[in-house]
Amino acid sequence: MDARWRTAIMVGLTVTFAGLAASTITFLLLKRKSTS
Repeated sequence: MDARWRTAIMVGLTVTFAGLAASTITFLLLKRKSTS
């Protein structure tokens, strides 16, 4: 496999995981704020 493809895939996975984590944290914070 080309190193460029491997780098692109790693960056894509990292960005996707970061986006999911950020949205999950934001959702939990908003949920906690609305309940309290």
